[in-house]
Amino acid sequence: MRGCLCRGGSAAFRYDVGTKNACFIHVTLVPYLKAAGEVKTKPSQHSALTCCATWVSSPTSWCRSEVELEETHRRKLAQFTNVDPESVIQCVDLDSIYEVPLAMEKEGLAHRVLEKLNVDSPEPDLKSWKALVQSLKNPFQNRQHCLGRQVYRPVRCSPVGD
Repeated sequence: MRGCLCRGGSAAFRYDVGTKNACFIHVTLVPYLKAAGEVKTKPSQHSALTCCATWVSSPTSWCRSEVELEETHRRKLAQFTNVDPESVIQCVDLDSIYEVPLAMEKEGLAHRVLEKLNVDSPEPDLKSWKALVQSLKNPFQNRQHCLGRQVYRPVRCSPVGD
């Protein structure tokens, strides 16, 4: 079994620190078959069952996919991975890796983890992160005026003595 030592170490870690001080997240790929036009949840179900067999259960499943998961897929994953339906978090393929934290916040991943660990935290202020993502998507949006002024400044020449 692949990663067996890691799973055993994870179970030992949870035992050492206590179940209220550890939170595991099951990260899985939910393949989309373009030819059939459907999402396959069986690999994710099998992966979760393998984790449970090694005493590592996770209260949250993070499902990465090319397309958005329908509610039926979420319910099916929740049922067969033994998590709440609202704890099936999806992450659709995005244009930039910097968009992932925003997508995870929209899905409520941090809230689920903090709830599991019994930690109170204020709502995150993601304005600067959103600005970063926006500047990466449109790198020349705010610089055109500055560059235009530098490049197109008229050159003034005065005649040297007549």
